[in-house]
Amino acid sequence: MPRSSDPAPANATRASARLAPAIALAGLACLAAITLASPGATRMFSWPWSLAYAGALLAPAALLALRAFDRRQPLTLPAAPWVRLALAAAGVVLLAALASPHRGPRLLWSAPLLAAVALFFVAADWLQTEPGRTEKLAAPVGLAFVVVAVASLALWAADLPGRSAADIAALRNPYPLGHSSYTAGLALLMLPWFATLAWRARGRIRAAWLGAVLLALALLVTSASRGGILGLGALMAVTLLSAPFRRRRGLAIGLVAAGLALVIAHPRTRAMFAPADPAAPPNISNVQRTAMLDAARAMGRDRPLLGWGPGTTPLVYPRYRASLAGGTETVLQLHCTPAQLWAELGAGGVCIALAGCMLALRGANRHPTAAAALA
Repeated sequence: MPRSSDPAPANATRASARLAPAIALAGLACLAAITLASPGATRMFSWPWSLAYAGALLAPAALLALRAFDRRQPLTLPAAPWVRLALAAAGVVLLAALASPHRGPRLLWSAPLLAAVALFFVAADWLQTEPGRTEKLAAPVGLAFVVVAVASLALWAADLPGRSAADIAALRNPYPLGHSSYTAGLALLMLPWFATLAWRARGRIRAAWLGAVLLALALLVTSASRGGILGLGALMAVTLLSAPFRRRRGLAIGLVAAGLALVIAHPRTRAMFAPADPAAPPNISNVQRTAMLDAARAMGRDRPLLGWGPGTTPLVYPRYRASLAGGTETVLQLHCTPAQLWAELGAGGVCIALAGCMLALRGANRHPTAAAALA
């Protein structure tokens, strides 16, 4: 074994220190490519975008390996409950893939979930290595979100010329990932981040971040996602829980008013609260969502512990199609995160998700900013 004075470990440390930023930048570039290459969620599986997808997944694993074997500067881990949660999540994903009837392809489909766990450890290590990095990272991530929001709204606006006012009112924004539900998810990721940056800033910078908040709200409205509205309600609840008690009444009034305004801004979300017309034909979207939920219940019931394995919904859904009332012949996702977890990862996946929510809510009272970002 080389002694501490030997040059080999020092040279290896310097090499890894130079290599890590290059890997991180390459991974971020790949992530940006598959995000903005509309429709990103499907294009990333086609050539040559699949190379960028592979790069985005491999970068966190490579960075984690570099840091884990760096003897001069050991990996800095997050708090113990988060470490246990992350390791349990990785274990559930691998066990679900190995226990799946479609084991081979499911191990490949584990890669995105395992890459997320690796990214969690890498990000926690990087943020804790030097003080103040959390504040330094906030603005660049916010600017990246702004780029995505502007690209989304620009692509959506390009579809507007030549359409009637009624068509424009009913038009949903699927950009840049390829589905309006993804657009709503992006908006819900952006909102707390922009709001936190605006809260911290002053003067013109605060006004700029408040403009970014409006961009995220515009994404949510143009997506017309009913799930997005429910997610916004959950986000508001977390905001109220983490806010100082003396400010909760005024904040609650403002949030409720803003939420109602968003609901009535689009006919699709406004219809959520309209009385049902018995004479009207059934809503096709509602029929499809109901069929997906029924299929998810049956899939989880048949394999309750670990589900059918990550990413198995397109393969397994047709087995249950004959017993469903309506819907499509097959689907790629079940359009409901808890249902997807129950169907593909079983009780193990659902418990991991609940534990993550509990940790985030517990941290809300101690660190509202971090809790808002986690929400």
